[in-house]
Amino acid sequence: MTSPRQDYSVELNATTATPIWTGQQTFGTIVSLLSSIIAIGIAFVCIDAMRQKLTYEKPLQKSMTVFDNVDYFLGTILIYIIETIFVFLWMILLIIPGIIKSIAYSQAFYAYRDAVDNGEKISYLDAITRSRKLMDGHKWEYFVMALSFIGWDCW
Repeated sequence: MTSPRQDYSVELNATTATPIWTGQQTFGTIVSLLSSIIAIGIAFVCIDAMRQKLTYEKPLQKSMTVFDNVDYFLGTILIYIIETIFVFLWMILLIIPGIIKSIAYSQAFYAYRDAVDNGEKISYLDAITRSRKLMDGHKWEYFVMALSFIGWDCW
């Protein structure tokens, strides 16, 4: 005996499709941003040590100076976002120009920090422009130096 109901296959429509952006991607983006901010804070402490402006009391607290100083924190986040957008747009063009521009923009955080420390008013785009100018003629050196650290990631 057959039932009067027929078995219909379910069709997917646009409302039941997989979302483009998921919670895991949001979490990953937040973790990436926070780890970048912490890494930049540690780099700032290393720069202070090389410039011999560092006292060695409370080293963990000093590595979080990006979170203590509003100018550092806001500048770091906004420069990170602007750089990411610019590099993404260059990557749409081709992969190699994106890599070259990411190297050109690599010093923007440090240019911004030095300007803030000197009491100079600088916009986030000006910091990126300074980084581009600083890296003129030095991109290949930076690239080779970055390649020399590849072995560290394997361990």
